[in-house]
Amino acid sequence: MLDLQELHLAVNDTFKVLPAPGLLLLSNDGTQKNFITIGWLQFGNLWGKWTVNIFIRLSRYSFKILNNSEYFSLNVLDPQKYINQINLCAQTSGRNHDKIKETGLTTTENSETKIISIAEAQTVFECKILNKVMLDKANLSDELYEKFYSNEDFHQLITAEILNIRR
Repeated sequence: MLDLQELHLAVNDTFKVLPAPGLLLLSNDGTQKNFITIGWLQFGNLWGKWTVNIFIRLSRYSFKILNNSEYFSLNVLDPQKYINQINLCAQTSGRNHDKIKETGLTTTENSETKIISIAEAQTVFECKILNKVMLDKANLSDELYEKFYSNEDFHQLITAEILNIRR
């Protein structure tokens, strides 16, 4: 059971880095690991669980890895100290770069949940995927479609339970 005070503090840490420079999502499908910068997310309570909704575009390299994963971590880094690493993850693709190696960040595994996160993160949300929904033109307002999806590169909305927080 999550401590609500800890959840409040962790969410507050997260809002300090949104929408930019963002936070790093670390996905791991058992064969591949990758960081992706996330700037669009929502926290809430759904189905009686504390949850986070993240949005990931189909064109992203991490999309495939995340869709073959049951878990992921959201990692809040101090942008004053790690802006170069955050920017590298935002500007390069894991298709062509080993972002974990190139950033020099250290991954660590929770011995209980086996979820991998970034050791240097000031706040980590360990998450279990509950639901995935594709956004599509038929269900978007014209305004949102024109502004964000006119190239047909839609997001998948992933709802995940927050299992654990490390601060």
